[in-house]
Amino acid sequence: MRKIDSWFLAGCGMNLYRGCGHDCSYCDGRAEKYQVQGRFGSDIQVKMNAVELLRRELRLESAGQSELWPGARCRHGGFVLLGGGVGDSYQPAERHYSLARRVLELFAENAIPVHVLTKSTLVLRDADILERIARSAGALVSFSLSSADDELSSVFEPGAAPPSERLRAVAALRSRGINAGVFLVPVLPFLTDSAQSLDESVAAAAAAGAMYVVFGGMTLKPGKQKDHYLETLSQVRPDLVARCRELYAAPESERWGNAPGAYYATVNRDFAKAAQRHSMPIRIPLTLAAELLDSQETRKLRAAHARAEREMSRYLA
Repeated sequence: MRKIDSWFLAGCGMNLYRGCGHDCSYCDGRAEKYQVQGRFGSDIQVKMNAVELLRRELRLESAGQSELWPGARCRHGGFVLLGGGVGDSYQPAERHYSLARRVLELFAENAIPVHVLTKSTLVLRDADILERIARSAGALVSFSLSSADDELSSVFEPGAAPPSERLRAVAALRSRGINAGVFLVPVLPFLTDSAQSLDESVAAAAAAGAMYVVFGGMTLKPGKQKDHYLETLSQVRPDLVARCRELYAAPESERWGNAPGAYYATVNRDFAKAAQRHSMPIRIPLTLAAELLDSQETRKLRAAHARAEREMSRYLA
């Protein structure tokens, strides 16, 4: 990343795995553009040398010789994002390989701030290291959800922890002084995107002590991603397949997988009302990264957050 991302407050990031055992049916990582080989949910590529490469780059960076690791930029310009679209760093394979834990140990040794984005409660295993990083540099953990409904999650996120367990993990991390929140991304059309479902999800996040809920609708790119999602949908709600296919048949879907703007306007309106009802920030508060941002980046991020808040406020008028 060449700038601080306003959603994640991250200046750089890393993936430790390609493919993901959480096997979420809607995952954007299945799309051909990411070139993940094999079956996305089971043929997991493990970056076995990731920790050694990171350790080497940190040594080179400390000597001013690293060309790959933008260490200074990350330490003084936001978090390092651990997790990403092509593989959750706390997916089931992590129980065996412990790459994420070993990376966090290096971060703790070098006072590097981290933002973990995950669907797994396995991150609680590493709460001891996250506490150390929180004290020395700054740590943030975000749990992504498509809803707070455990039954639906078991169908569309079969390898992930139930949402109720993820939300309990939010509370557990908060009790240890680690900042944590929720990414309600993506909600699923005609399943988890109703006003009632959105309110229930935001209410559950608030009850767990989430410090923010960042929201987004689903994109569905033509090809593997779309085909897999519709196949899963056909097994549990065949009555919704035609509606979903029609929603993602618009010209907007061809490149980015977007639904029509009118659809996103509707779900954004309902989310805005839920966020207001439960007094929930819709972006990660900049106070959680205050010491990681220079004045220029802080101004840019404040402007980006203000735009997001104005956009949501339009739906409340």
